[in-house]
Amino acid sequence: PELLDAIAGEAAPRVGEFSSQGLSMTAWAYAASGRPAPALFDSIAGELAPRVGEFSPQGLSTAAWAFATANHTAPSLLDAVAAQAVARHAELDARCLTATAWSLAVLDMGGNGERGTGGAARFARRFGGWLDSRAAELSHESLCQLHQWRLWRAEERRRSDGLPSAPLLAQAAAAFGATRTRQSEIQSSVGEALAALDTWPEEEVRLPCGYTLDWLPPGGGGSP
Repeated sequence: PELLDAIAGEAAPRVGEFSSQGLSMTAWAYAASGRPAPALFDSIAGELAPRVGEFSPQGLSTAAWAFATANHTAPSLLDAVAAQAVARHAELDARCLTATAWSLAVLDMGGNGERGTGGAARFARRFGGWLDSRAAELSHESLCQLHQWRLWRAEERRRSDGLPSAPLLAQAAAAFGATRTRQSEIQSSVGEALAALDTWPEEEVRLPCGYTLDWLPPGGGGSP
């Protein structure tokens, strides 16, 4: 961790020396590591926003994924990435499209225009139509990302425009519902604590939306 912090401290004031791909991969590396580097992400966002036209199709989705995974809001950058995705959607495969859509949903951009009235909103309105023509390309991971985007778009933001076809949404929901999660150490500890209290909740309860509750106390019910 100390080495990552030191590298971030050195890199942040020198982002102008990086290529656009180098900046995107740096953001990806820190997001994947889980190590917070807010100053570095701020610097990368400021440098990348006017340079997104240099990205490859994969570079667009990589940049979006990195900022979403790090939960680092960068409206100008993500709007610019989404605008490029709109302009170049024919170049993006299904994986890049779903990764970009998932990232915008995580950062709550393009739903009702409250955090992105430009590229993100245009992308959200047109994403579903593009994806229908690429349905055969969708991997299990992409289908799961599509389902999560649909929950954000339709359930949280109450928007029906931009959704792909009903059969594709059903396929995505089925893929997400079939995903199995591994029990974490925290979940195990909570289970042991509940057992010590002579409470025997139901474990890994699947909700209609596809997500699971780690533990559901007796008579606790469940949310949609």
